[in-house]
Amino acid sequence: ATATGIETLVLRSEEFRAYLDGLYLDYFRHPDRHGDVQCAIRLLRAQAIHARPVLLHNRFARVGREIYIDLADGSGRAIHVSESGWTIVRNAPVEFRRHQHQRPLPVPAPGGDVELLLDTLHLPGGDEWLLVLAWALWAMVEGVPHPVLLFVGGTDSGKTTTARLLRSAIDPSAMATVIAPKGLIEIALALDAHAVPVFDNVTRLNQSDTDLMCQVVSGAG
Repeated sequence: ATATGIETLVLRSEEFRAYLDGLYLDYFRHPDRHGDVQCAIRLLRAQAIHARPVLLHNRFARVGREIYIDLADGSGRAIHVSESGWTIVRNAPVEFRRHQHQRPLPVPAPGGDVELLLDTLHLPGGDEWLLVLAWALWAMVEGVPHPVLLFVGGTDSGKTTTARLLRSAIDPSAMATVIAPKGLIEIALALDAHAVPVFDNVTRLNQSDTDLMCQVVSGAG
C-alpha cells in the first residue's frame, strides 16, 4: 500500500526491493547495512506461501456484472464500469499484476464517441466496424470465451497498423506486437503477460496450433 493506492509487486523483484529500501531509509535514516531488508523479504515470502491465494488480474477484471480496468499509471486507480456508467476508483476490490511492458491508459472523459476510433482504422465500414467494435468490447470482459480477430490482406494493407491501434486503445504496451508463439509453454507465457496480445506476421498455423488456440480462447487453457 502506498499513498496513491495499492500496487502488487513480485517479492523478488527489483521494484519491491527498492520500495523496502526506501521505507528502511525513511525510518532509520540510514541504508540497510546488515541485510535486514533481505531478511524481511524472506519472511514475507514465507507468509505468502502459507497465506490464502489471491487471484491477480491482468488489465481487466470482472466482478459479477461489473468490470474493472486497470489504468496502470502508478496511481493504483482503475475504471469501474457498471450498468449505470463508469467512474474512477482509487482502490478496486480486485488486485492487478502489472508488467513492465504495460503502458498507462489515459483517464477517460465523458462525451466520447467510439466512431472516432473506428475512423482511424483501415476498415471498409459497415459490418466490419460492428465486428471490430464487438471484439474490442468483449476483449475487456474477463473470464469468458474470446473470439480471435484475424486481419487478412496483402502487403502494406494496414493489418499490423490496425491491430496496433486497436490494442493501444484498450491495452497499451511497449510491445505493440508479440512474436507468434510456438507450443503450449510459449502461448501460456504470452497470454500471462499480455491481456490483449497481437501476434504479427503469422504466415501459417498447423492443426496443433489451431487446436491449442481454440482451447485457449474458449477458456479450456
